[in-house]
Amino acid sequence: MPHIANSTGFSHLPETVRGSGSLETRIAETEKAVLEELTRLDLSMNEAKILFNLMIHKNSTVTELASLTGIARTEMYRYLESLLSKGIVHTTFDRPQRYYALPYKEAIDHLVEIKMSALRSVSEKKDDFHRIVDGIVDSMVQEERTDNDSYQVIIGEDAMMAKLGRMIAKAEKEVTMIMQRDELVMLYRDGILSELCKLASKDVAVNIKTSYPRAQELLEEGPSATATKKKGMMIKLTIIRDAPQSLNCLVCDDRELVLVLSKASSTKRQETKTFYTNNRLMVSAFRVVLDKF
Repeated sequence: MPHIANSTGFSHLPETVRGSGSLETRIAETEKAVLEELTRLDLSMNEAKILFNLMIHKNSTVTELASLTGIARTEMYRYLESLLSKGIVHTTFDRPQRYYALPYKEAIDHLVEIKMSALRSVSEKKDDFHRIVDGIVDSMVQEERTDNDSYQVIIGEDAMMAKLGRMIAKAEKEVTMIMQRDELVMLYRDGILSELCKLASKDVAVNIKTSYPRAQELLEEGPSATATKKKGMMIKLTIIRDAPQSLNCLVCDDRELVLVLSKASSTKRQETKTFYTNNRLMVSAFRVVLDKF
């Protein structure tokens, strides 16, 4: 019997998903991991279930899909119409109609392009809509407010990376952080370490404290790191042995703080929780903690 990873094209999944076990068990484990990815590309959970089952069963009728997914036939047509309109499912003229899905890689590439196109459109129009919103704001009398003592609880790894990126881009004097191995690798993967190298080349003090002994290797990779070393502006890296493994925080210019509250598994990046504040007392308190290591 063929290995499920080879037969479905999911060889990149973790060994816990691709490993030994019954075919039914491996399909269920693979489905759970793949559905997490598909729903991040603006598919509903039911659309993702239908697409996954079409991928592994090659083609199916509405009745067969209803049996495989547990979705009612009356609802199935609506989800299939949506998938057809997205260009990742096609059907036959025969009766009963059979539905086919694009291969996994092609479907992902297609969904990513759709999402990127939508994001590009929003980004291109942001200045125009910013002016429109500002025009409305300027025409209204509002109570004066301040941004002092605000906080956010940010859900999702992507949202956290975006927040860190904006904070680092505004840093003028100093960025100090304590991060463990998983978080450092995440910062490296999302380009945040590269941005920190750029900051260091602009006379912004960057201090990284971690218990990860191979952190230096992450900092020495990439064009930004090379440019930083040529200018002699090195990031200050401290390997510490006694830091609590759950402590991950970053302070910018003693004005803003990000604290990782809880980490998600590799297949559930959207469940990461992060706390942000610009409350000076809280920022100062955590700065004292950072300075102790």
